[in-house]
Parts: sequence; C-alpha cells; structure tokens
Amino acid sequence: MLRRAVLFRSLAILPALAVAQPALPPPTVLSGEPPTLKVGDTWRWVRSDRRTGMKEADTRRIITKVSPERIEGTENDAPMFMSGDLNLMETPEYVRTGSPRFYDYPLSVGKKWSFKYEQASKTGPQRTRWQYDAEVVAQERVKVPAGEFDAFKVVAKGFWNSETSSASGPGRLSLWYAPAARGSVKLEFEGGNTYNVTELVEMKLAP
Repeated sequence: MLRRAVLFRSLAILPALAVAQPALPPPTVLSGEPPTLKVGDTWRWVRSDRRTGMKEADTRRIITKVSPERIEGTENDAPMFMSGDLNLMETPEYVRTGSPRFYDYPLSVGKKWSFKYEQASKTGPQRTRWQYDAEVVAQERVKVPAGEFDAFKVVAKGFWNSETSSASGPGRLSLWYAPAARGSVKLEFEGGNTYNVTELVEMKLAP
C-alpha cells in the first residue's frame, strides 16, 4: 500500500513538472526580400578544402558605389561589380555573362528556379558554361567563424561544360543567405575533384 501511495504521489507531480517547463521561443521569421547594400559594407570569407581543411582563398569585399542598375566594390583591392538584382558579374578572378541567380529574391522555403550563365577566367583561357536548378530547402541557424545566423538554405544542382576543353560534369552548391549579414555566410561546393567550403569570418555593415 505504501508503495502505491508513493507511486501515486510521483505521478501526480508529473503534470506540474510538465507545466513548469519553459516554452520554446518561436522560430525567427526571416525576410526574404533582397538586402539593401550600402557603401562601406565589408565582408571577409575564407574558402577551404572540405577534405583536408587546407585554406584555398581569403576574400575581402567592400561596397564602394550603389545604384539601382549596378553595385560596385572591390575584392582584395581589385574591382568587382554586381548587377542591380545582386548577381555577382565580375571579380578579380572571372567575368560572368547571363544570369547567375544563385538567390532569386524574394526568398521563401519551397521556392524553385533555374538559371544559366557563362564564366570566363581572368587569369587563364578557361571558359565554362553552367546551368542550375535551385530551391530554397530550409530556414535554419548556421554557425560560422563570424557568428551564428538565421539563414535561408539554397541548394543548386546542375551541370557544367568547358568551352576550352572536353571537360564537363555535375555540380552541387549549397548556400546560406542571412538577412542580418546582407549576404552569404556559408557556401559548400561539390563538382569534379572540387569539394570546398566558404565561410564568413568577419563583417562590418554600414548603419
């Protein structure tokens, strides 16, 4: 009888304990509208080999001029520009033509789109055609050296063809766009023998 009484009292406490648990905070609702870039916005990303961890590139981008048709800036002190709809068209490494719409604003989970573009190297003769099918697959929190961000995750799957050789193959790119960073905070690429990750390590945004 004593054992039953103790068990009853224990079970009676359970509802009270359940009620006492703190409620989980509601998920952050992100704006999928395009970011408003400002003169002085600065980001730094580091790209590394995902298999070896070896550093491949260190890129600092600074916005220097903003207009509805064109956004200009520098990457590692060399000129770069984006189209008015935030497509990255030229960097010190390459020039793009077509529509490299890795983000198709406004973003929302489940949105899908397709895009094609050509990319010509500025450091060699390579020229490549790319085509992708992209989808916003999730809204999630991602941690990078610059901090933790609530982000839209975009997965783009496609194919590339070299115009200067017989090389071709599939490509897969995962991107995390964080409104609080006004841009990408993480990218993962898989294609051919390339497996790399690019992460935001620092930023300074104009007020």
